[in-house]
Amino acid sequence: IIPFILYLLSCVCGSFIQLSSQSYNTKQNNTAWGRSQKAGKAEHANDLFESMVKQYKNGNKNLKPNIVIINAVINACVYTYGDWDEHQRAMEIAHSQLKLLESSEYGIADHLTYGSFLKVCANQMPDSDTRRQIAEVIVKKCIRDGQFGNLVLQQLRTMGPPETYQALVGHDMEEEITLKDLPSSWHSNVVEGKWARRRNH
Repeated sequence: IIPFILYLLSCVCGSFIQLSSQSYNTKQNNTAWGRSQKAGKAEHANDLFESMVKQYKNGNKNLKPNIVIINAVINACVYTYGDWDEHQRAMEIAHSQLKLLESSEYGIADHLTYGSFLKVCANQMPDSDTRRQIAEVIVKKCIRDGQFGNLVLQQLRTMGPPETYQALVGHDMEEEITLKDLPSSWHSNVVEGKWARRRNH
């Protein structure tokens, strides 16, 4: 969990955190940790997030959560492994983070939020009508917010089925399309790469 803690802290505080060389080397392994197959990962991430919120509300303004932090928690839900209860808990945590963005001061959902949430659904739910209905709601919401980014498109293609993809995107799954082939309003608020990080600090 230590790499994830360092990652979350760096997301919140940015340049305010001075990491030691050992910590920096550990931080470099965050991606590997995030994708490792460990049980309890979503719960650990959520516990840490709640601890940060508590400390922020108690006066530590350097620990104010933001969209990068919330996306990191959702991403932990993507790569949580275990039994049925573990899958259910990962979905609950991801959903609570998404709902939090509707009424909190911590930011608004972006294309990574929606794309990661779809990936949580793909990894933690069996292919079913319920999963397809959730995907439809999420996609319509991200289109409304102008946050239909590459991760959302990629995840929809991965999740399928073809008829659902066709209904939501308006293109056949076999077509090689990019965001430029979709209405500009769908991705009008998408900010990717280094500019996204700068905007959220």
